[in-house]
Amino acid sequence: MSDGSADPMKLSSGFLRMITENFCHEIGRGAFGVVYQGALENGDVAVMKLLNLHSLTEQKYLDVITILKGAKHKNIVRFLGYCSETQAELLEQNGSNVMEKEKEMLLCFEYVPNGNIKHYLQQEKSHVDDWPLRYQMIRGICQGLYYLHGEHINHLDLKPENVMLDAHMEPKITNFGLARCFEQDQSKITTQNKPETLRYIAPETIEIGEMSCKSDIYALGIIIIELLSGIDNISLDNWDESLDDRDCPRFRRCTEIARNCTDRDKYNRPSIADVIIDLQELESRIPPPSSINQVGPTTSFPWFEIVDVYPIELSFPFVPNQEMHCQLAVANKTNGIACFAIRSEYPERYLWDKHDFRTYYYLPPACTRAVTVYRQAVEELPPHPDKLEIIVITGLNKNEMVEKLSTLSLHCTHMDVTFEVAQLMGFELHVVDLTAVVVGSEEDDRALVVDTTYTCWEGDFHFDAMDVHPTEPWVLIVGYARDSRIFYIWNWQTNEKMGEHRMLGEYRSKVAKFVAQKQCVVIGGDYGSILVGTCPTLDHFTQFRAHPANVTALAVHPTWPFLLSSCNNPSVKLWNWSHGWSCENVYEVNASMRKIRKIMFHPTHARAFMTVHENGSAMDWRLRHLTPVTIDVSGGKGEAMYTYLGDRQGIAAINGRAAAIDDLKKNGKPAHSFHITENIVDIICNPTRRILVTVSLDGFIHIWDYITYRLKRVYENPRRDPLHIGLTGSGRLVIGNKDGISVMDIDME
Repeated sequence: MSDGSADPMKLSSGFLRMITENFCHEIGRGAFGVVYQGALENGDVAVMKLLNLHSLTEQKYLDVITILKGAKHKNIVRFLGYCSETQAELLEQNGSNVMEKEKEMLLCFEYVPNGNIKHYLQQEKSHVDDWPLRYQMIRGICQGLYYLHGEHINHLDLKPENVMLDAHMEPKITNFGLARCFEQDQSKITTQNKPETLRYIAPETIEIGEMSCKSDIYALGIIIIELLSGIDNISLDNWDESLDDRDCPRFRRCTEIARNCTDRDKYNRPSIADVIIDLQELESRIPPPSSINQVGPTTSFPWFEIVDVYPIELSFPFVPNQEMHCQLAVANKTNGIACFAIRSEYPERYLWDKHDFRTYYYLPPACTRAVTVYRQAVEELPPHPDKLEIIVITGLNKNEMVEKLSTLSLHCTHMDVTFEVAQLMGFELHVVDLTAVVVGSEEDDRALVVDTTYTCWEGDFHFDAMDVHPTEPWVLIVGYARDSRIFYIWNWQTNEKMGEHRMLGEYRSKVAKFVAQKQCVVIGGDYGSILVGTCPTLDHFTQFRAHPANVTALAVHPTWPFLLSSCNNPSVKLWNWSHGWSCENVYEVNASMRKIRKIMFHPTHARAFMTVHENGSAMDWRLRHLTPVTIDVSGGKGEAMYTYLGDRQGIAAINGRAAAIDDLKKNGKPAHSFHITENIVDIICNPTRRILVTVSLDGFIHIWDYITYRLKRVYENPRRDPLHIGLTGSGRLVIGNKDGISVMDIDME
């Protein structure tokens, strides 16, 4: 239940009684239920016992469960599980025994420790000095409501009691007791059921019982008014006249938003998307509260960051009289284009990507770019660090950006760009302070790398494919030499060959997989055959005809006895090895989709798999359904992996120097992209650590956090020309190079 990516589960009444000590720790009460605190070994939960069950039908309860299961966002209280049980008790009435039935309906949520916004506003302390915190609450509520409306969910009972505060005082919307899910073509819902608290009810609801998303906007406006004033239940008559005369752009903008949201005419109220755009536009034009047009190591812009720079301290590993280098990543967190450059008081000491510091890099929206910063050689460790700056230019479209930078370069370098110059030329300038330090090798993160290299093949061996065993320290290697196909299994712990097999023939096997459950390997053979070999000795092989053409992709189900295969003719077959490799299903792919590059079983959804095609599309399948959902993948034409985007699924694909993450829930809409300076050759995902690993031709290994989109770490492959990567069960990284295999310990925390 503590796994944030897990789906809500059915729970028993006995279990919920046990963790709440028979519902004895009440922490909240409302019109629809009583909330109790429950204790698990890994944390607390909140259990709501629903009231008035005579009016709550099974269908209505099912509707509530469906809504809660679909609402997953950082500003929404996480739904963990549900229970609906009927208990029968034998009772004596008028001398006769009767069975009395009692129904229980319960909901289980994450425990949010700091109460709700109403409790916060009712505290006796003054709220005069906590405007930044109240602003954080306003924008968090807006984010949560924006998510709900984007998922076609109206809250319809939004009020301070239904906005909880977590350990970091981040708001989380809860209680969808009156929520209704509406279809995509609906614009309103009319109902006679009115929320309990009259203050937050829109005028049209009171007058004619009409409720819509604009009802939520009205309630949002009242909550913003209370957070602006810091007063619970403030009088709504001339409320804006009672506010502090605060000279603060955010305060003034929120006042304007509250006024618009509480307009009596619902058609004059903004949508939540309008509110979001309004706040984003504001944040793009003003500095953070703690500095003027400057982003420091610990400060960030409210609402979203203009840029995210990692690391703030550049560490150059010292080697006497040799050029040093390290990686720097800059992420654009805005919806507009940005560009950045680096400057130093000692520009002769530094280059990036072998260019001088006059080079600008463009950053598309939702993009992270990693660059290599070089430092000139020195004989001894410098005694003092250098100060560097990243300058970031925003506020222009791409054509304007090109024109302004061209004009700028005629008159000065970016070393001379000041806030006055930026204001004169009509763009916004942001500065990030960096420190550059030369460190001894023992302080360098790359010292964590353990390189174990295996080269077992002769000089003309061509490395075609590899796979990493999920539990054993084994690597399956497939290649071709002279007139033979050669298969190896190597133990990377003992550095010895476990098995070897050679087959005559000109066909080169391009795909191979371990089947851990069956203790065998499967390898794509020629003429559409699949080879099945004993593991780890590879001393016996059988084969069966799977396709009319050469096998190009294989996928092994993580728990069930299933293998998926495909060939150049775009079709997929499902094989059951527990039934003698019988064919369970055939999935026909439209010929326009072209060749299948990769097949992937979903890591957590047992019945789902995906095919990635040469034309840059992907197809999302279910095992027992023959009709897929087609998705355009922005990375598209390279390797691809399932990933996660918070609580949603995504797919990460590579294309040249970029890796793009697409949101499957939004039909492949790009969520973020990562750009580096050399072509990416392979990509892999570790969903339990929420990291994405890319390896590029220059040997750099980038570890990305695909939730925050930050570059976490960079390593250098001790060997060059990487071809494939894989992760062992213990988290080590296996790299298949042209001349051998490397195994590296990498820090994924």
